[in-house]
Amino acid sequence: MKNLIARHLLVVLAATSVILPAWAADPVSDAARVKQQASEIPALQKAAAIAADWEAITVRSAAHQITVTVSGSPLTHSAEREAQASKIVAAVETGIEKKPAFAQISVIHMNYVKLVGQGKSAAQGFDYYQTPAGAFVPHKT
Repeated sequence: MKNLIARHLLVVLAATSVILPAWAADPVSDAARVKQQASEIPALQKAAAIAADWEAITVRSAAHQITVTVSGSPLTHSAEREAQASKIVAAVETGIEKKPAFAQISVIHMNYVKLVGQGKSAAQGFDYYQTPAGAFVPHKT
């Protein structure tokens, strides 16, 4: 019995020794990647504002996700916001295309927030996931 367990353990260790180095082959850390992305954020924010025809837009990035927040949008219907979100995502997608700092981005998240007094309140959100072909498509649940 011990011999069988030892053989299985050796197989798992051998497979892991091949898989893990390939999985961790990206030498750039997430923090370094976000730092590289920072210089591109103003251009992405401008492109998003032009696509939305609305100025109150912020863009933030993480190593694997971009979040676009539209504040105080006059759009009240979900379908209108979704159509605008698709335009914004297309503009962001064009802005990050073929840029190594954004190579690991797999999600673009859209937030619509209402301005309430001195704060903000969530109105609606949309997620766009990257397909294997590289396009960002809306995630429908």
